[in-house]
Amino acid sequence: MPDLRLRCRDKVLDLSYPAIMGIVNLTPDSFSDGGQLYAGNRLNQSKTLAAIEKMLNNGADIIDLGGESTRRDQGRQKYQSNKNLNVSCQYLS
Repeated sequence: MPDLRLRCRDKVLDLSYPAIMGIVNLTPDSFSDGGQLYAGNRLNQSKTLAAIEKMLNNGADIIDLGGESTRRDQGRQKYQSNKNLNVSCQYLS
């Protein structure tokens, strides 16, 4: 049987059983949360970290950080704010 464990630094994700993924949309025009993580036109750090923590506390094994808008009326827009991603990634490290 193949090894179904993904290793990243000191973390191991065992995919030999189903994993639960939480999705955090970092785009202001998110269809799933309506941009609730934003205050004005800026990503709110405390709201973002609280959303991630809630997902982890509710059993998420994986957190998917969404940073690309795919709204039809907007075309593809990438929100590649390193600051936004770094805030979330530092928490998860």
